[in-house]
Amino acid sequence: MFGKLGLVGVAGIWLVGLIGCAQAPSGQAERVRLLEQRYARLEEENRAAAVTRDQLQSRLKLLEDEKQVLLRRLAQYQAAVRERDELRQQLAQRTAERDTLAVQFENFRTALRTLVSNTERQVSLPTTSAAPASASLPTPSPVATAQPPSAETAPLPPSTSTGAASTGAVSTGAPAE
Repeated sequence: MFGKLGLVGVAGIWLVGLIGCAQAPSGQAERVRLLEQRYARLEEENRAAAVTRDQLQSRLKLLEDEKQVLLRRLAQYQAAVRERDELRQQLAQRTAERDTLAVQFENFRTALRTLVSNTERQVSLPTTSAAPASASLPTPSPVATAQPPSAETAPLPPSTSTGAASTGAVSTGAPAE
């Protein structure tokens, strides 16, 4: 009995398997189609992501190059600022030196004018006696004393002598008042 019953059981299982296999391909075909669509969509997204990645990498390279250029320019600007500050400091020092020298020069001019006016005043005073006049005059230095030309030395020709040297006037470089 097992022979017929076993054969009927095997035939029944085979029949159920055949019916199941006949229906499965249509349901699996739908699932395969959905998976293929999903795969195609994912591949398209992958290509788009790769293109975007490549664009961003090239943009990153450009930005890094621009950053290097800007860093070099920044270093140049910082060097220029340091140089400008040093020059401003030097200018302030030189201006202070100039102002100091201008004050010294003005004091020298004032002293020289005072000396010249005192000398002119003393020369223009009528001398009644030689003793009081010589007592009030400062003692001339040997370098500043003008000696009349002696007979042994010939006077300089007019083309080489200057008006200031021939009159004994001292030139201060300042305009005459």
